[in-house]
Amino acid sequence: MKPDLIVSSPYIRAKQTAEVLAKVLKFKQGLVFSDTLVPMGKPDDIIGEINEKYTVGELVLVGHEPCFSSLVGTLIAGNPDLTMTMKNGGVCCLASDDLHTERKATLEWFLTPKIMGELA
Repeated sequence: MKPDLIVSSPYIRAKQTAEVLAKVLKFKQGLVFSDTLVPMGKPDDIIGEINEKYTVGELVLVGHEPCFSSLVGTLIAGNPDLTMTMKNGGVCCLASDDLHTERKATLEWFLTPKIMGELA
């Protein structure tokens, strides 16, 4: 697994989770912190930020509820109301060719906080 980009909320617990994940994945690039991944962030805002700033194939997101589930639902199904049950400290990896024309991505993997703890 070699993500092109790891984007995290700047809040302390998400930041710590992203740092553990980067270490485990031996991610060499710097982490990116986005205020759009905070708990009340809007999926369209983070997608817009990604489209403006990054060209990626595999994107790892670390965030908070309820924003995180809405964002994942938007990216994998085009529907922010189609959410996954996420726990604090959960991490997922999405793959997408292009988020400009369609906001679609493929869920590559999902790690719960328990699994993250075992990896650390």
